[in-house]
Amino acid sequence: MALKDFYEDKKFVQSRIPVIRAVAIVVFLFLLLGLWNLQILQSHYYKELAEKNQLRSITLVAPRGKILDKYGQIIVDNRPSFTLSLLRENLPSIENSLDLLASGLNVEVDALHSQVEKHRKQASYLPIVIKEDLTPGDLAFIESHRVEFPTLDIIRQPRRLYREGQLAAHLLGYVREISDRELASKEFHYCKAGDLVGKGGIEMGSNLVGGKRP
Repeated sequence: MALKDFYEDKKFVQSRIPVIRAVAIVVFLFLLLGLWNLQILQSHYYKELAEKNQLRSITLVAPRGKILDKYGQIIVDNRPSFTLSLLRENLPSIENSLDLLASGLNVEVDALHSQVEKHRKQASYLPIVIKEDLTPGDLAFIESHRVEFPTLDIIRQPRRLYREGQLAAHLLGYVREISDRELASKEFHYCKAGDLVGKGGIEMGSNLVGGKRP
């Protein structure tokens, strides 16, 4: 009787071997299909996710030096301001909402589109400046529309404060975003698009020359 049971158990096990093989093959094919899906079919999608998880450097704009008169009184100072920007890689997420953004920031829609197109071909890590020197109303609008504009960044950066207004403007000069011509010159080789540089007068003289103060 025991011998009979042994042969029956053996036949039972042998009859299940094809089933086990079939299950193993199905599992293997399932894993292979998943690998194919990850590596081939959706490789672009997962590559974008990986790139978004990368660390990126954020440039903090240092304040320019104060300009004093011979008595030590401050003529040109710095004041805090806020600049609205976004990275080019985040542009598709708000392109359809530029009309709403222009309306909320009280800027011309065409001017906003021009600004975006001007910087569209820049490196993805360079921010596109949407508006500088934001007003309290602008800040309130952005914060209340974070759902529509989740990728916009508000960056705190110093701006020049000329205490005497236009007085002696010809002597003091002014600062403005670096031009394409200046970017191409050796004098400003250390600068990048969007940097503010001195234009004329003392402000121009306080620019870095070859990466060092004159």
